[in-house]
Amino acid sequence: MKRFGRTLSFNIRGMSILAVAVTLTGCGHYAMRGSVVERESANEAQVCLGDHEVGIGDKVVLYKAVCVGPPATKSGTRACNKERIGAGVVTRTLNEHMSIIQVDPGVEFKEGTIAEKQ
Repeated sequence: MKRFGRTLSFNIRGMSILAVAVTLTGCGHYAMRGSVVERESANEAQVCLGDHEVGIGDKVVLYKAVCVGPPATKSGTRACNKERIGAGVVTRTLNEHMSIIQVDPGVEFKEGTIAEKQ
């Protein structure tokens, strides 16, 4: 009986996470999306978007996750939305997993910031 309770709880939690992921992807629209892995300088970042996803000169939009409500618990999750904070351009592709972007002046970003091909 305990096993069933754990499985049911995991499935509900898993479905909640899936629902948030679908919401963030724009209800079925496919987008090349990664995140800032490392901040190289005040206006340059290494992002998790590889050479099969972006090319030099491609524009990216930067977002931060804005979550409302109490912190997530074992029985549920918080509602989160993307908030646009700025943009940038791919200046170099490093390999199939990583690229370097030049971020527009004045944009405040950090590791974990969402980067999405425009």
